[in-house]
Amino acid sequence: MSTTNSTIQGRVRRLQLTKVGALLLLAAPTTAFSSGCSEVGLGTDAEGNLGQAEQALTTCVTLNATADAMLSDPPKSQNYGSHPLLRVGGKDQSLIRFDLSSIPAQGAINSATLKLYASGVSGSNQVNIHAANAAWNESTVSFQSFNQQFDGTVAAILNPATATTFKTADITSLVNAWRSGAKANNGLLLKRDGNQKVQFSSRDAGGGTEPTLTVCYTTADENHCAPNPCVNGTCTNTQNSYTCACDPGWTGTNCETNINECAGNPCQNGGVCTDGQNSYTCACAPGYSGANCETNINECASNPCQNGGVCTDGVNSYSCSCEPGYSGTNCETNIDDCAGAPCQNGGNCTDGSNSYTCACPPGYSGTNCETDIDDCAAAPCANGACIDGVNSYTCSCNPGFDGANCQNNIDECAGAPCLNGGTCNDGLLSYTCACAPGYTGTNCEIDINDCAANPCQNDGICVDGVNSYTCSCPAGYSGTNCETNIDDCEWSPCYNGATCVDNVNGFTCECTPGWTGTNCDEPVNDPCWPNPCQNNGTCSDDGYGGYTCSCPAGYSGTNCETNIDDCEWSPCFNGATCVDNVNGFTCECTP
Repeated sequence: MSTTNSTIQGRVRRLQLTKVGALLLLAAPTTAFSSGCSEVGLGTDAEGNLGQAEQALTTCVTLNATADAMLSDPPKSQNYGSHPLLRVGGKDQSLIRFDLSSIPAQGAINSATLKLYASGVSGSNQVNIHAANAAWNESTVSFQSFNQQFDGTVAAILNPATATTFKTADITSLVNAWRSGAKANNGLLLKRDGNQKVQFSSRDAGGGTEPTLTVCYTTADENHCAPNPCVNGTCTNTQNSYTCACDPGWTGTNCETNINECAGNPCQNGGVCTDGQNSYTCACAPGYSGANCETNINECASNPCQNGGVCTDGVNSYSCSCEPGYSGTNCETNIDDCAGAPCQNGGNCTDGSNSYTCACPPGYSGTNCETDIDDCAAAPCANGACIDGVNSYTCSCNPGFDGANCQNNIDECAGAPCLNGGTCNDGLLSYTCACAPGYTGTNCEIDINDCAANPCQNDGICVDGVNSYTCSCPAGYSGTNCETNIDDCEWSPCYNGATCVDNVNGFTCECTPGWTGTNCDEPVNDPCWPNPCQNNGTCSDDGYGGYTCSCPAGYSGTNCETNIDDCEWSPCFNGATCVDNVNGFTCECTP
C-alpha cells in the first residue's frame, strides 16, 4: 500500500466577532490542497452574524493491490497467483484484494475508484465487479478451491472497449460496505459473460500498470453521519446535515427502500423472478438457463452420447445417433462381435467397438490367430542352424560352439594349457598363450636364454635367469655387463704427493723426489727405512748413516732379533721343566 496524494490538513479556527469600534479578525485559516480534496467553509448563525464553522479534512490515498490471482477453467486446480495477467471472460475470472487498514475509522468515504490497465480486449461485453464472499490466498487459490463464492449482485461495471489503456470503475458503495462491516473484505471478483476475453495487468506485471484503488475520505469535527443514518448507502457529512448516496438497488432519504428489480418482468421463457438487493434472480423452467432464462440449455453439452454417438438437442431433452457396433439411449451398449467365436487355435476373443481382437496363444498370430509364428525368423541361433517349432525352436550348433542358441564358444583354455604363468586366449577350436616375460613356445614351456647375445663384456661370464641374466666379472671390472674398469686410484693409495695411475686391477704410484716404494711411503737413504729393528723394536737414526734399535722387553741384539732366554737362571723347582716365553717363562711341574 502507498499514499500518493498529500494529506490535506486545513484547520479553520473559530472566528469571533468583537465590537470595540472596529471588526477584528483574530485568526485566519491555513490550508493545504491536493487533487480530489475539499474543505467546508465558514457559516453564519440564524441572525446573520458570523459564527462558528466546522473543520473538514479530505484525504485521497492510492492503494496498491495486496493480492490478486487469475482463476482459470480449465485447468480448475491450477494456481495463477504470480501470473502477470488477470484474464476475464469465458470461464476465466480474476480476484483482487486491497488493504483498507490505513483509512481512519472516523473517515467518511467520499469516493473509491478502481483502476485497471487493459492489455488485451476481445469483444465489447462489460466486465462485472462482484464482492468476494470467501477468504482466499494468492499463492494457493484456484478456480476449483474458490468455487464461485461471490456475491451475485453487480457492485460496479468496467467497459473495456479498447486495449492498452487504463479503465476505471466506481466501487464506493462496496468499499463502504467493507468499512462498515456489512461485508467482509475478501476483495472483489471480475467476471464477464460470453466466451470473449479481456486481459488486465496484475500486480506482478510491473511498469506502472498494476491495479490500484484511490479512496477519498473526509473527517470533520462534527460528524452528522455518526451513527450512520444511511441504511443502505454511503453518508456524506455536510455543514449542518448529511446526504445519502444509496447503494445500487436502494432509494429514499436514508436509502431505506429496496427497489423492485422484478417490476419489468425480466425473466423469459416462463422463469419466476425473485427480487434482491440491486438484483434479481430467475428460477428458470426446465430446459432454460441464463440470468433471464433466455438460454435454451444444451442438453448435449455434457456429451451424454457415448462411444462416438451424435447428440441432437431438444427442449429439456436430447437424442443420440449411435456409431456402428453400439446401441441404447446413450449408445452405451456395445454389440458383442465375439458371438461367432472367430479366434482360432485357442485364441481368446475380446469384443470392441464394431470389432473384436484375438489374444493368441504363444506361437500364433494373425487377426484370427490363424498363423503359426516362425520362431526362427529372428535368427536366434548365433552359430548354427535353427529348427522352428510351435512357440519354440532348437539350434543345431556348429563345431566349437554350444548353448541353447549356440552362443557359447567352447573354452579350449579350460585345461590351463599355458605354463610358467602364461595367459590363455580362447579361439575357435584353438587357443593361444600370451607368455610371461622370459618364456616362449606354444605353451610357454621354453625358458628364453638371455645369455645368447653375450651381453657380458671384458671376458665376463654370463649366467642365465628367468627373463634376466647376471655377469661374473674378472678382477678389475664391474657393472651389469662388466663394462666398468674399477678405479684402483679411488681410495688414494699413493702417499707423500705421489700421482696415482690406474691400471687394470692395479695401480702405479709416480713418487715425488725423496720417496720410493710401491705407495711412495719409503724415504730414499733412510737407515731406519724400512725398519731394521725386529719384534717391534724402535729404530733411531744416529746421523752418520747408522742406527740403533731400542728393543721391547724380552728381546735383545743389534736388531732386537734375539728372544732373551728367561729359563737361563733355572727358575723352576722340584724337577719342573721351564718353558721360555717372550719376556717370561712357564714351569711345567712334575706330579
